[in-house]
Amino acid sequence: MVLEARDITYLLSNIRFTDIAPRDLEAEEHAQQHLEAGDNALDINKEVDEKRRIEELEDMLAKLTPGTTAGINQSGRPTVDDVRLLKGRLETLAQSLGLSINLS
Repeated sequence: MVLEARDITYLLSNIRFTDIAPRDLEAEEHAQQHLEAGDNALDINKEVDEKRRIEELEDMLAKLTPGTTAGINQSGRPTVDDVRLLKGRLETLAQSLGLSINLS
Protein backbone atom coordinates (compact mmCIF):
# COMPACT_ATOMS: atom_id res chain seq x y z
CA MET A 1 0.00 0.00 0.00
CA VAL A 2 2.92 2.32 0.70
CA LEU A 3 4.31 1.73 -2.79
CA GLU A 4 0.89 2.45 -4.30
CA ALA A 5 0.60 5.69 -2.31
CA ARG A 6 4.09 6.75 -3.42
CA ASP A 7 3.34 5.95 -7.05
CA ILE A 8 0.09 7.92 -6.97
CA THR A 9 1.85 10.85 -5.29
CA TYR A 10 4.65 10.80 -7.85
CA LEU A 11 2.27 10.74 -10.80
CA LEU A 12 0.09 13.51 -9.33
CA SER A 13 3.15 15.69 -8.74
CA ASN A 14 3.91 15.62 -12.47
CA ILE A 15 0.53 17.00 -13.51
CA ARG A 16 0.40 20.65 -14.53
CA PHE A 17 -2.71 22.78 -14.69
CA THR A 18 -2.06 23.24 -18.39
CA ASP A 19 -2.21 19.45 -18.84
CA ILE A 20 -5.80 19.18 -17.67
CA ALA A 21 -7.37 22.63 -18.08
CA PRO A 22 -9.60 23.03 -21.12
CA ARG A 23 -8.27 25.36 -23.77
CA ASP A 24 -9.80 28.84 -23.84
CA LEU A 25 -10.84 28.82 -27.49
CA GLU A 26 -12.45 32.25 -27.27
CA ALA A 27 -9.23 33.83 -25.97
CA GLU A 28 -7.19 32.03 -28.63
CA GLU A 29 -9.51 33.27 -31.36
CA HIS A 30 -9.35 36.83 -30.01
CA ALA A 31 -5.54 36.73 -29.93
CA GLN A 32 -5.45 35.35 -33.47
CA GLN A 33 -7.65 38.23 -34.66
CA HIS A 34 -5.20 40.72 -33.17
CA LEU A 35 -2.26 38.98 -34.81
CA GLU A 36 -3.97 38.89 -38.20
CA ALA A 37 -4.83 42.58 -37.93
CA GLY A 38 -1.21 43.41 -37.19
CA ASP A 39 -2.24 44.91 -33.87
CA ASN A 40 0.92 45.68 -31.91
CA ALA A 41 -1.15 46.33 -28.78
CA LEU A 42 -1.20 42.60 -28.09
CA ASP A 43 1.71 42.15 -25.70
CA ILE A 44 2.48 38.59 -24.66
CA ASN A 45 2.89 38.25 -20.93
CA LYS A 46 6.62 37.62 -20.45
CA GLU A 47 6.14 35.55 -17.31
CA VAL A 48 3.70 33.19 -19.03
CA ASP A 49 5.95 32.93 -22.06
CA GLU A 50 8.98 32.14 -19.89
CA LYS A 51 7.01 29.48 -17.97
CA ARG A 52 5.92 27.91 -21.26
CA ARG A 53 9.55 27.71 -22.42
CA ILE A 54 10.64 26.13 -19.12
CA GLU A 55 7.85 23.55 -19.37
CA GLU A 56 8.90 22.72 -22.93
CA LEU A 57 12.49 22.24 -21.72
CA GLU A 58 11.27 20.02 -18.86
CA ASP A 59 9.30 17.94 -21.36
CA MET A 60 12.33 17.53 -23.61
CA LEU A 61 14.47 16.43 -20.65
CA ALA A 62 11.79 14.00 -19.48
CA LYS A 63 11.76 12.36 -22.91
CA LEU A 64 15.48 11.64 -22.51
CA THR A 65 14.85 9.72 -19.28
CA PRO A 66 13.34 6.26 -19.81
CA GLY A 67 10.07 5.54 -18.07
CA THR A 68 9.13 9.14 -17.24
CA THR A 69 6.10 9.53 -19.45
CA ALA A 70 3.03 9.52 -17.23
CA GLY A 71 0.47 10.36 -19.88
CA ILE A 72 -1.10 8.49 -22.72
CA ASN A 73 -1.05 11.28 -25.28
CA GLN A 74 1.75 11.73 -27.81
CA SER A 75 3.56 14.45 -25.87
CA GLY A 76 3.83 12.18 -22.85
CA ARG A 77 2.08 14.73 -20.64
CA PRO A 78 -0.68 13.53 -18.33
CA THR A 79 -4.26 13.92 -19.49
CA VAL A 80 -7.64 14.34 -17.81
CA ASP A 81 -8.12 10.58 -18.24
CA ASP A 82 -4.87 9.97 -16.36
CA VAL A 83 -6.16 12.12 -13.49
CA ARG A 84 -9.41 10.11 -13.43
CA LEU A 85 -7.43 6.87 -13.24
CA LEU A 86 -5.30 8.23 -10.41
CA LYS A 87 -8.42 9.36 -8.57
CA GLY A 88 -9.80 5.83 -8.82
CA ARG A 89 -6.54 4.36 -7.56
CA LEU A 90 -6.53 6.80 -4.64
CA GLU A 91 -10.14 5.97 -3.76
CA THR A 92 -9.33 2.25 -3.82
CA LEU A 93 -6.29 2.79 -1.62
CA ALA A 94 -8.30 4.90 0.84
CA GLN A 95 -11.01 2.22 1.05
CA SER A 96 -8.46 -0.52 1.68
CA LEU A 97 -7.09 1.59 4.55
CA GLY A 98 -10.56 2.16 5.93
CA LEU A 99 -10.45 5.89 5.23
CA SER A 100 -13.51 7.80 4.18
CA ILE A 101 -12.51 10.64 1.87
CA ASN A 102 -14.47 12.75 -0.60
CA LEU A 103 -12.60 13.36 -3.86
CA SER A 104 -15.27 15.35 -5.67
